Amino acid sequence: MVTTNSNEWGYNEMKRLFCLIALFCCFAFFAKPAFATEEIIRFHSDIRIQKDSSVLVTENITVQSEGRKIKRGIYRDFPIRYRDDDGRHFRIGFRLLAVSRDGHAEPYHVVNSENGKRIYIGDKDTFIPHGTHQYQLTYQTHRVVSFLDDMDELYWNVTGNDWDFSIREASAALFLPDGASISRHYAYTGHRGSRERSYSAYWDPVSSALSVEAARRLGPQEGLTIAAGFPKGIVTQPDVWQQLKLRIAENLLFAGTVLYVVLLFCYLFTLWVAIGRDPDGGTVIPEFVPPDNFSPALISYIRNMGLGHSDKREAFSAAVINLAVKGVLKIEQSKKNHYKLVKDKGEIPGLPPGEAYIAYRMFRHNNSFTISKTYNSKFVSILEGFVDAIEGEYAHTYFLKNSKYVTISFVVSALAIGLMGYNATSNPAIGPQSFGLICATVLLHFMFYYLMKAPTMYGREKMDRIEGFRLYLKTAEKSRLDFLHPPEMTPELFEKYLPYAVVLGVENKWVKYFKKSLPREEQDSYHPRWYSSSYGDKHPSVSQISSNLSKGLSSTLSHAAQAPSSSGGGGGFSGGGGFSGGGFGGGGGGGW
Repeated sequence: MVTTNSNEWGYNEMKRLFCLIALFCCFAFFAKPAFATEEIIRFHSDIRIQKDSSVLVTENITVQSEGRKIKRGIYRDFPIRYRDDDGRHFRIGFRLLAVSRDGHAEPYHVVNSENGKRIYIGDKDTFIPHGTHQYQLTYQTHRVVSFLDDMDELYWNVTGNDWDFSIREASAALFLPDGASISRHYAYTGHRGSRERSYSAYWDPVSSALSVEAARRLGPQEGLTIAAGFPKGIVTQPDVWQQLKLRIAENLLFAGTVLYVVLLFCYLFTLWVAIGRDPDGGTVIPEFVPPDNFSPALISYIRNMGLGHSDKREAFSAAVINLAVKGVLKIEQSKKNHYKLVKDKGEIPGLPPGEAYIAYRMFRHNNSFTISKTYNSKFVSILEGFVDAIEGEYAHTYFLKNSKYVTISFVVSALAIGLMGYNATSNPAIGPQSFGLICATVLLHFMFYYLMKAPTMYGREKMDRIEGFRLYLKTAEKSRLDFLHPPEMTPELFEKYLPYAVVLGVENKWVKYFKKSLPREEQDSYHPRWYSSSYGDKHPSVSQISSNLSKGLSSTLSHAAQAPSSSGGGGGFSGGGGFSGGGFGGGGGGGW
């Protein structure tokens, strides 16, 4: 029978356990590199402010690569688009000068990112060895020095707050031009927006450098930011011209639209000088009859170079009065804004185109036509046909609209207006300016559309004669025209020229002339056979008749031509300090 000593058995078991623990420790020791963490071991930046206010930066980034995220190398993001205190967008300069890994030049490529530049360091077809690698980037930037009232300042995000990795050590050295000194400084650590000041710093007067180092390890998305102020005059502030060039460079689309508006004005102005400028007028002398026996409507058409929105109503009113004077119709007024046009003789030979059209359309099927403040679609049709009849007969004879040139320009400008609208929405800070450019573009086209109209030489002569006839109608002092032997004022002459006075805007002067020329008894006995009124005085005065037939009738025509509109409803009704992630620079990076 074999027996074992219990003490010996316990000793052997302990020996085996010890061997297993030793083997596990050895395995863990030698296996450690395979499970090492990818991180930034050290991030150091040398920041050198230049005399011209540009900044030269050299970043030394030492990383631990394990082939997980860092396979081919790392990438570095650098923001270049910012917004100032007034909300305006601007860009800072960025020029990459050199890239290396472990002391040797390294391939890289730069792509545009949402907010700036992304630098991919490494070759897409080459994986780097696992282990420690030191990357160095050198770049130059400008527009990052702030020129304050009492000092100048660099507010710089050293590491950036968008790294995928933790940063074991973060530091920076800020160098000023020779002999310069720092007035004050701060540094901030932590996530973006943090005001934590976990850092140490010292000033080296020999090298004019401020050294700053984070006092703790920085986790992913944490960074180091410094702010340093120094006396004014150490660096050169860009002058107004340089700032203007920079503003233009960073807002090329806006600058382009401004240039477009300037060129548009030059183009339209040149066209106006070439083809839209009115010929010089001749001497205006009083004339006692309408030139070439023109109708009141034609005189309005020539004088205004067209029949616009209000001109056509006045011309129509004058044409109706002229038809009444000729005996074609009678005007019966029963209310303030209620006129009944009753057929008298009807159409007569020799009527001018506009008046002939009115007589034909109004009395084609009925012997009367009523006009009131109520919208009348038939009247609108007659009014538009009246204008077409005049333009069809006399277009291109007395003036040229030249509108095709402005129309072509407006089609091109529609694209520019679209770009202005896009610029206003994408960059709200210059939204008001962009809206102003849109208004200026539209206003230029409306203005030159009007200005481009120009009388022909034949039309210019007729305009001068029309002004001479107007001079006669508006001269209320009879004695001033006696030496020219004007025709004697009679009720027949008064009503014959009343439609002309209406379109020429001198009906009150013509009435005043009539009153001064005739005795009181003759004035009171004047009652035109072609006009009657049951509104107001039973026997209206000459002034009342003139007012009812000019302003009253024109106002009624305006309402009759205005379509009723549907109504709708509705209604509507420098900074507070630094922080981590603030300032220029920054960005972040990762592996690829």
